Order: sequence, then C-alpha cells, then structure tokens
Amino acid sequence: MSEQLPIQITASGELIAQLPKLNRAIVNIEAQLNFQSMTSGWYSDEENILAIEIQLFTQAEFDENRTVTPTDKQIIDIADDVRCSTSDKTSYSIDIAITANELTLLNQHPKLVEKICSTKARKVTNLIAADLSLPELP
Repeated sequence: MSEQLPIQITASGELIAQLPKLNRAIVNIEAQLNFQSMTSGWYSDEENILAIEIQLFTQAEFDENRTVTPTDKQIIDIADDVRCSTSDKTSYSIDIAITANELTLLNQHPKLVEKICSTKARKVTNLIAADLSLPELP
C-alpha cells in the first residue's frame, strides 16, 4: 500500500528528454517540500489535507496548455510562466514553464536544474500557503 504525498511534482516527457537530471531533481524537491510542509504544521487537520500537484513543462507546452480552460475550476495566472487552478482551496494544480532562456541555461549548466526548479516550485507553494494563512516554507 502506498500513500500519496500531499505535494507531487511531475514533468512532461519532452522536458525530461531535454534535461536528463530533471527526474532526480524532482524526487529531491518533492521530498524537501513535503517534509518542510509537514514540519511547518500544514497538515494538522487530517480531514482537509492540502494537495498540490505541480507539473513542469517546456514553454511551448505551457503555452499550448494555457488555451485549455477547465470550466469547474478557478484559473489564476500567477506569472507569465505559472498557472494555478483550484476548485475548493484544498486541491491545487500548478503548471510551471521552464522558459526557453532557462532551458538554455540549464543545458549549459546541468547542476542548476534542481536549484531553478526548486526555486520556482517553492515560490508558488508559498503563494498558496500565504493565501491559506499557512506558514511559509523556508
């Protein structure tokens, strides 16, 4: 039996193909965010566990997905490269684009993959936390 983590991160196949170190980075970032959110007391109410699904895309995929708007969810464009949707304030789906400039940089400096992806995921996670009056993650 496997329990699903409250914060999950995935990446598109195209992005993974372009950034070979991305899968490992995602595992590390996901573990850090889940551990930090747990120790910050985000899950004290077991009946209303916050669920955040973060999906990383190339800029082209992100732009293509932007044209699809679910009717049952509130869509918030947080930035040019971040889009969030929610229907009940306990379940969030976040699309994050790795821009063309970032992709170029990451291909030149693969050691930055985890740092840049972590920074983007943490920023949007903390925006959700602020909206829900939860403590910010370090």
